[in-house]
Formats: sequence, structure tokens, C-alpha cells
Amino acid sequence: MTRAWPAAALAATLIAALTAPAGARGTIAQVGIPNRAPAAGQRIEFQVAVTAPDAAGLKAGAYGVQVEVRTADGAQIAATEPVVGTSDVTPDRGVVLVPSLELPNGLNGNFTVTAILLEGGAATERSDPQSLVIGGIATAPAAAPAPNSPAATGFALDGSFTSNHDIAGGRVGQNGLLSLDGKLDQNTSFSASGGITTAGGGNKPLISVRTKQSQTQFGTFAPSFDPSVFDGPSGLALSYRAAPDDRSALQFAYLSGARGSLNPYNAFAVNETLPIGKVTKFGITTGAFNVSGDPASLTGEPQPNAGTFLGLSVGREQGASRFGYGLRYGLQWYRDKLGRSFAENAIAATANLLTGKASWAFDFHRGSAFFTNLLAPGVTPDRQNAHVALNVPFGVVTTSFSVSADADDLNSTKAQRNRAVTESFSLTAPLKNGDSLTYSLNGSTAHIGADPLVSATATNTASAGDSQNIGYNARRGLYTFGYTLGYTNQHDNQSNTTHSTQNGISVSRAVTTGLNVTANVNLNTNVSGNSASTSSGLSGTLGLGYALGPLNLTGSFGTSRTRPFLGLRPEDAATMNLGLKFLQSKNFSVQAGFTQTAGAGSTTQTGTINATQRF
Repeated sequence: MTRAWPAAALAATLIAALTAPAGARGTIAQVGIPNRAPAAGQRIEFQVAVTAPDAAGLKAGAYGVQVEVRTADGAQIAATEPVVGTSDVTPDRGVVLVPSLELPNGLNGNFTVTAILLEGGAATERSDPQSLVIGGIATAPAAAPAPNSPAATGFALDGSFTSNHDIAGGRVGQNGLLSLDGKLDQNTSFSASGGITTAGGGNKPLISVRTKQSQTQFGTFAPSFDPSVFDGPSGLALSYRAAPDDRSALQFAYLSGARGSLNPYNAFAVNETLPIGKVTKFGITTGAFNVSGDPASLTGEPQPNAGTFLGLSVGREQGASRFGYGLRYGLQWYRDKLGRSFAENAIAATANLLTGKASWAFDFHRGSAFFTNLLAPGVTPDRQNAHVALNVPFGVVTTSFSVSADADDLNSTKAQRNRAVTESFSLTAPLKNGDSLTYSLNGSTAHIGADPLVSATATNTASAGDSQNIGYNARRGLYTFGYTLGYTNQHDNQSNTTHSTQNGISVSRAVTTGLNVTANVNLNTNVSGNSASTSSGLSGTLGLGYALGPLNLTGSFGTSRTRPFLGLRPEDAATMNLGLKFLQSKNFSVQAGFTQTAGAGSTTQTGTINATQRF
């Protein structure tokens, strides 16, 4: 295959003979998930290994990673904050970054995890999705065979089957998920997942085949190209990406979404990426879509019937210049269900600058009034946002300052429209002398303006908030102690005030070999100008862990209560989590989990069994 193929493919498939952004100078080599069966509300960590096949590599501060957690249907439920790499990445030295995330409460079942590589503030690569069982137990996939082993050049297969069963609901919430990872030969690897469920919107099949120069995916997932026009719509999809070298790629995707709804749709998109110079990228994405069904009768917003879209992007990585930027423009042409024609656009600009040890970040986004975000959920129609952030380290002290300006209803005639300005400041000072002490301070203000030309009686509103948090941890022999104290104040010019405090104490002890005990107690209070919003709360958790040979047992027992100043007190809540892991051999393991939650007049029980057989 010659280097002339990108231009020929572009001329044959795109409207104009344009070039596109360079391929990423780095790649995600591996995503590790130490805890594949976390409980809802638990904080978990991910280990993302970044390598650089390109000799230019990645410079410290010019790249980062972020991890998304999505449902089987592709809807995002949580995402980590971006973690910036502080070391150079070269072909001879990779870097492992560890983003962390506190899972939302109330989750249970199978979810997917995807790592995103960020270069110059833009997403340049997404890892293959991996399974995560929240509220149950799952095992990590077996390690790949060593390069010198016989299996490294032949067929290999790892697989796991996860079964979740809502034992309180009986026939409701039962599902099973089969995940396979392997390779056909030295150059071709694959992964597959799918399952059966008795609950709506359950496990969806996904098959991915990868070679050194291409990746093909088929199943129910969310393909992503350009955040301004085609990024993250979920449905039954087919995606193909060809990358003959590290600096160019051609991708296409077909998507059939919202099946079973009143307005299912189909979309096709093509993306071309090529380099301009050594550090600049330019890209083009184009495609078409159509939406079935009748027009909505209860809204005056245009509902697309059929249309086309075009996205352009250009970006420059920071590199040795310590400066990077990205510009994106999305354009839509469509007719709505009433026969009206629209030409809508979306604009995004980002910039990153390192000046000494200080780092600056700027981003700007705007979507026109009737831009349909059917294929680009991250674009909000009729909204403009600008954000500036500064981080400056002073020895062990890190300061952060940011200002955001938001404007909604840009073309509205409302008397009071959302024109919010938010400022925040934080200070973090960790001290290490065997013990650790951390302190953070945050402040913010927001303003919503009124338009006196529309209404002379419209009023401006303003709100402000501040928070402080102190944490202290110490280790004494077999004991580890922790204490946290924090408060939050919120008030506005409408005489609404709230003062919240949080006190937490934790103690853990290694009782004997293999046995650990942890206890946590938290006291929360809310004092408000509105007595109905004033309350106090107390919660506590006792955790146990025991490991003996191939057997590992875990358990936690928690309770919480809330006492309002006015009204009836709610029922106390209680939670119990039990886990078991048994490693029978290197090739076979069994894990099980049980969770019971009681409160608000009901009791919910869930159980999970996971068996992993390595082939």
C-alpha cells in the first residue's frame, strides 16, 4: 500500500479535496482496571499506559488521558477529570497515568470503560471499551502471553462470563455478559462482548477486530469522529478505521440509532486525517442522516427530517513551543418535518500555554439556535461558553484560578436570560512528614443578568459560594487514622442562604495476617435560611477484609440517618456488601458479590456471580 491512497480516497469519498489532521503522536497501549467490580458510590482508579510510536514522542504537559464510563447503550454516566502527563513519552519509554473517579450512587449492572488520549487539548484516540460490573464482582482479563512464549505467534483466547441477578425482584434484572479477548495471529487481535437480559436496554453485542493498520467494529456502541458534528451517538453501528502509518488515517461509520422510539434515525459519516507539517493537524468529517417518524406535536423546535453535515478542524500541539491550539467548525444543512430548511453551525476553540511552571487553558464553544445535537450530544444549541483557567505551583502549594462566562437563549426575547459568570479559586497545600495534611479553598460567584429593554421589571440575580476542606492522615503501628473537616456556604441576593459542614473520621487496623478492619463515621449538618431545608445527618461504615491462600473475603456494613429541622424524619438507611473471590488456578477463578440496601420503606438485594475461564 502506497502513501498516495489518502488523496485518492479523499477525492472519491468527500465533497472537496481537503486534507485532515495528523494521526496521534501517542497511543494508548493498555488500560488497567484494578477493581472491576466496584460498588456504587465507590472511588476507583484506572491505569492508562501511553506509548509513542512516533519518534517525536509526547512532551510533558502536552498530553493527558481521561476515562469515560458508559451504559451498554453508549450513554455516558461519569467521566474522570483529565490527567496531564508530567513526563516525556518516547518510543523507548512509556508512561502510566492514573485517573480516578467516584462512581455515582444507584448504579447496578454492566457498564463499559473507555480511555481517551488527549494531545494539545483534543481527543486523538479512544481505547476499545472494557466491561465494568458495578454493584457486583468481575475479574480482570488475563495478561497477554509473553513475547517469547509459543502463544505469542498463534491463536490465543481469554474469556469471561458475568451473570447478574436481582434476587429481590426475582424475574427482573437478570442478565449475563460474555466477554472475549484474543488474537488470531501475530498481527490480528479481536475482542467481543454480548449477552442476554430480561430487562430493557440490557447488554448489547460488540465485536472489534484490530490489526497493526486497521480496526473494524460492529455492534451496539457509540462511534466518535469530530466533537462538533459526529461524536458519541449510540446505536447499532459499523465502524472501520485504516491507518497505514502513524500520521494518517481514514475512517467511516454507519449508525442506526433510537430503534424502537418514535423517531429512529440513520447516519453515515466519513473522516480523513493527515498531517500538515510536523505538529499541525487538519481534518474533515462529512456525512448524511435522516430521521423517521412524525413531527413532535408539543414543541415548536425544528425536528430534522433529513440533512447533511460537514466538520473541519485544525490544531497544533504544544510540542517544544509550549503552545497548542485547536479550532473546530461544524455545519449542518437539513429540512425539518414541516418542510423548513436550516443551515446551522457550531464553533469550538481551545488553547493551552505553558509559561515557566504556570499553565494556562482557554476554550470557547458556541452552537447556533437550531443546531441539532442528534449526532453531537456535546453541542448545546443556542448556548455560548468561554472558560479561562490558570494553575501555578509554588513549591508544594498549588493554586488554581478559573473564570467561566455562559450565555443561554442567545436568540431569545425573554426578559431574563441566563448570562452567568462564575469565578473559582482553589489552594492545595500537602505536607509530608510521615503524616499528611491537605487544605483546599474554593470560592465562586455567579451572575444572571436581565434585559431591561424587554421588561423594565426584570431583575438581576447573583449568588456566591465558598468551601474549605482540611484532611489529616497518620499511621501509628498497625493503625491508620484519618480526619476530614469541611464546610460549604451558599448565598444569593434573594436572601437564600445555606451553611453545610462535614466531619469524618476513619480508622483502620491490620488485626492479623490477612485480616483488616476499617471504620468510618461522618457527621453532616445543613443550616439554611429556609427551615425546611435545615437538617443533620450521621453515617457510619464498618469494613472487613480477610485473605487466606486462594480465598479472599470482603464485607462492609453501613448505616445513615437524617434528621430534618421540620417535618417527619425519614427512615434510617442501611447497606451491606459481601464479596468472595476464589482463585482455583491461574486459568480459572470464581467471584461473587451480594449487596443489600434498606431504607425509605423498601429493601433491595442484588447478587452477582462471575466465573472466568482462560483458554
